[in-house]
Amino acid sequence: MQDFMKHSITKQDLIEQGVIVQKMRNENESSICIRDALPSDQVVIRDLTLAAYEEDAEPLGANWEGYKNGILQTLEHVQPAQQLVVDDNGEIVATILLYPAGTTSTAPNGEQRTAEFPEMRLLSVSPEKRERGLGTLLMRECVERAKSSGAKTIMFHTPALMRTLPLYQRVGKFVRAPQFDFQMALGIVLECYRLAL
Repeated sequence: MQDFMKHSITKQDLIEQGVIVQKMRNENESSICIRDALPSDQVVIRDLTLAAYEEDAEPLGANWEGYKNGILQTLEHVQPAQQLVVDDNGEIVATILLYPAGTTSTAPNGEQRTAEFPEMRLLSVSPEKRERGLGTLLMRECVERAKSSGAKTIMFHTPALMRTLPLYQRVGKFVRAPQFDFQMALGIVLECYRLAL
């Protein structure tokens, strides 16, 4: 079992720390909930995210190391994002970042960009826990939070080579928004997709 699966936090710990736990209605997954990440979750989130992305890194070839460093930098400074996790009986099995509209960030090529819409980043599901709908649950939660903030659109970026669009299409019809694309590294473009809410 991977180290990131060993982290455990009790429901009582969450109550004491004031974290709101949302039980998910899923016939096959009655024990899971989505919650905001805690400071004590950060190592587990980092290890899970790297394991999830490394599993699909082959299309990136030599660019994987640069992409991995970008992931680590993002996870070191997640503010102003909401960092969400799927908690399965005290084990973190999936995670995502939801950035608010207006977030300014620096692309890997040094270009400054300001997101016009809320943006989902670094959706990660433990390789051992895939095909259970956990990523879909996190994305739906992001969509609901974006709607609650008054947003009319939500977006995400993905390297074209990673072919993650079908996963995101499970929550709605995302369409290409090439005006928001940016270059990650030589030959690797992060394509933008958006969903009208």
